Amino acid sequence: MKTRKYAIEFIKKQKVSFIASVDEEGFPNIKAMFVPRKIEGNRFYFTTNTSAMRSQQFIKNPKASIYFFSKGRFKYEGIMLTSTSLN
Repeated sequence: MKTRKYAIEFIKKQKVSFIASVDEEGFPNIKAMFVPRKIEGNRFYFTTNTSAMRSQQFIKNPKASIYFFSKGRFKYEGIMLTSTSLN
């Protein structure tokens, strides 16, 4: 099992992240975004408009997932985190 420090360093090296929210019908919605603007403790801060569809989905259902990956020469490595968003 990887350490938290390893995970944070891995995440900081990536250029893209994938954010998942839940729509009104209960289906996951995934969007590619830039990596978090800020990481503070266990909180990841992303930049978007409050009027954006993803923001509205998080207001209605705070369940969230973020995924980061790196494509190596012979393998992919990824980290998925799940939690609830902070509205």
